[in-house]
Amino acid sequence: MEKIKRILNFDNCFVIDALNKSGGIYASYDSQIRKRQWEVIKRRKELWGKNWIIIGDFNDLCSNKEKWGGRIREEWSFQNFKQFISENQLVDIGYEGNLWTWTNLWQKGEIKQRLDRKLSSGEWASLFDQAKCTHMESIASDHSMLVLDTTPQGRKNKKRFVFDKRWTKREGISDVIKEGWNERVVGSRMFRVTSKVKKCRVALLKWRNNFIDHSKKAISQLKVQLEKEKSSESEGRSGRLARLKQQLSRAYKDEEQYWS
Repeated sequence: MEKIKRILNFDNCFVIDALNKSGGIYASYDSQIRKRQWEVIKRRKELWGKNWIIIGDFNDLCSNKEKWGGRIREEWSFQNFKQFISENQLVDIGYEGNLWTWTNLWQKGEIKQRLDRKLSSGEWASLFDQAKCTHMESIASDHSMLVLDTTPQGRKNKKRFVFDKRWTKREGISDVIKEGWNERVVGSRMFRVTSKVKKCRVALLKWRNNFIDHSKKAISQLKVQLEKEKSSESEGRSGRLARLKQQLSRAYKDEEQYWS
């Protein structure tokens, strides 16, 4: 790690030992040095395999939307960092907490920026899809602490969400999805997108509960009715049996479509 520190020109930083396929970064203030650092990381990542994440102070932004106060930066100044993220197909896993991770300690002419973040490979993001990053404000430092939790506690095991194709035929589903997607969410772009997807999923599940949509329940009810009719001797029994069998056949087809 000390050798890598020298290669990356991290002369005034502490080396954070990697835990499995994770590591810390403290990028240079100098944009030209940062550019060379991105190139070194691009080469080194080939040795890390598919599942890895970089955490720390990248000393750069993706846009002026990650900066509050101070001078507005020219758009071209974000190009190197955005290109580094794009070319390496890195995933910003998002965050909770303050929008910024650095502040000039509330001096006159307050400036706040999101200089710190967690960037991972796509495979790592898929493997730890429940990972949560929290910005923890620190009194002793001008940077926030970044707390990464790959296995958040207190979450109940949930059944896999399955979008039922039959829902598209039901009136009002478009409004349900729009309502979930349009809920206001604060955070990074990736965090906003994943949060909106979750809100749509919750909205759909609540909407689904307003009607009997699971064919197994319908099949069970129809079977009970068929058994009753079979033991019945009332007039019109054969016609009712025929109708119930037709309904049961349709229910089985709905069930097949649900899982196909």
